[in-house]
Amino acid sequence: MAIDSNSTASREVRRACRWAMGSVGRRWIAVLTALVAALSVSCAARMETRSDVDQHSYSTSVSILGSRSEALLEQGRQAVSEGRFADGIAIFQSVYDLQDAKPEHREDALLALAQAQANVLNPNRDPQKALALYRKLLDEFPDTKQRYEVEQAMAALEKTSP
Repeated sequence: MAIDSNSTASREVRRACRWAMGSVGRRWIAVLTALVAALSVSCAARMETRSDVDQHSYSTSVSILGSRSEALLEQGRQAVSEGRFADGIAIFQSVYDLQDAKPEHREDALLALAQAQANVLNPNRDPQKALALYRKLLDEFPDTKQRYEVEQAMAALEKTSP
């Protein structure tokens, strides 16, 4: 049986394909890609905790996580620079939550989280949360190279917060 290219079913399939390739479809593909990337980082972190992983595999996994956390930090910075604060904050939080990420990446993620929360362009700006994140940064990383910057930001927030 031949399929008529002008049939209603054929038109519906073509319409669905056009929609899937449209901007909404591309957004869903981007969301699914980001989800797969986040899940792969989570799986890599879980694999590292297995006791049967030899030292060579462990060091290789750590370097992969390091490069992954660097890439995620860059994605978060890009999101914030584009005004997508919620996306950036979610990405920074995921990097910070990676216990096997390099300490400097976790430190950078915590700083970026605080800065995003304090940013006056953020429509959901939360100075109190930013202050708490800055304090957490100083508690967890007392020798941070950004200590002066963090203290200045905290002082500015404390002046403007009720």
